[in-house]
Amino acid sequence: MPKINEEVKILEHEAKTDNYLKKYGAIIDEVAASPIFTKTGRDFGRMDAYNLGSQFEEYSKYENWVRESSASASDLGTLPVIAMDLLATTYAVSVAPLLSSIQTLGDQQGIIYFKQVSFGDTRANRVADTDVWVDPFQGIQKSPEDYASEKVDNEVLGLTTTSPGPYTLTCKSVPVRSNIPITFKCEGVSGAEGVFIDGKLMTSGGAFTGDINYTSGVIHITFASAPAAGGVFMVTYYQDFEKTSDIPAIDTTLTSTNVMAEVLALKQLITTFKAYQFNRRFGRVAEDEALMDLAGALADVESHKVISVWKRMADLIERLVPNQEITFSRTTPTEYSEYEYKQSFRYALAHADSYINLNSGRGAANRYIAGHEACVFLQSLPKFVKSAVNLAVGPHVFGYYDGAPVIRTRYVDTNEILCGYLNPQSPFEAPAVTATYMPVFITSTMQMGTNPLQNQRAIASWKAFKGVVPQFVKRIMLTD
Repeated sequence: MPKINEEVKILEHEAKTDNYLKKYGAIIDEVAASPIFTKTGRDFGRMDAYNLGSQFEEYSKYENWVRESSASASDLGTLPVIAMDLLATTYAVSVAPLLSSIQTLGDQQGIIYFKQVSFGDTRANRVADTDVWVDPFQGIQKSPEDYASEKVDNEVLGLTTTSPGPYTLTCKSVPVRSNIPITFKCEGVSGAEGVFIDGKLMTSGGAFTGDINYTSGVIHITFASAPAAGGVFMVTYYQDFEKTSDIPAIDTTLTSTNVMAEVLALKQLITTFKAYQFNRRFGRVAEDEALMDLAGALADVESHKVISVWKRMADLIERLVPNQEITFSRTTPTEYSEYEYKQSFRYALAHADSYINLNSGRGAANRYIAGHEACVFLQSLPKFVKSAVNLAVGPHVFGYYDGAPVIRTRYVDTNEILCGYLNPQSPFEAPAVTATYMPVFITSTMQMGTNPLQNQRAIASWKAFKGVVPQFVKRIMLTD
């Protein structure tokens, strides 16, 4: 997969966030001050500002396209007046931003990015730009423990032939500390072991002689008699970090994968009589009320899409890493009170947290998707704080356990909890992605068929939903 410098992408991300705050600051501030954030305990941060601003930006492109194309600007109807409010409403009530990285697509089939950490230098048996420390899809691959240390253990320098030498070998990490003995050996050749002291190879059996240049790391070795072919030269030494031109580097790059956006669309019928009745009774415009209903329904669809992705990843990780199933019986043992026993449920959550970190090499459970019965258990825990409001049609922030949002939904088993990790400070470290090609857009009121008393409004979006790091998700099941 191609690699992209994450630092560059992060700087671009930050610059766009500042631009969105400047350009759409007023409505972004309104969303941040709305009850869905202020009364649920859900923080509104720079990541939210970026996500919402990018939706506004994409809508602006759509509006400009309509105005500049051969289509009439009147085709937009009242859309420019209410579009931003609809985008804000959909974003606020959707749980997709809590459960996935939000990225934008330049085409219907586009590219999304994820973090990878690789080794930037060749040392300690790690190859620059080839060996990976943390893979976004497979967790920790190779530990940086030896790589980060100035001590280089058993570095392989080459193989013997049937010639006694001299052999010219080179330490890969220079300069070499001269004040610490350097152990040297040739595996496969009897008695070929020694220590470099003051630049000279000291041995007990006299199998070979040699010297080392501490600055260049070059070692010369000559055998007393021709060795067998295939002996392995190995050296253990200390690189002088104080004199070296640089220290070992870790490269944080981004890997990419392709996604295909899909159109999501809904409509609502509005009859003339229904609109009149609605206005007389409530003093509100039926068409606008229909749009808010449609926005809520579309947010529910998007939330369902992301939750379904989480469920598939939980299924996948159970197949990839067996014997990590987590269950909790709701039946209280006779020796415990119900209150005492329910507190042990926290150990199940701790196990999920532990498995996420074990499988992925990083992260901790900071997102929960739970069925209704599972939420009963979560609500009974001391560290649970219930949300003061619920403004969503479907999946919603039910509350917070130890600061982590709990999404209550009927789109998982009623006794199921999906635990997951998402880095709220990074757009590239999440179990799933919601990638927008076209944000929420709506039609003006259109006549339906030949009946002049029937009108309709429609709402749609064009997005991709993809799970990418199943190791960031773990399932807990409640049992009887």
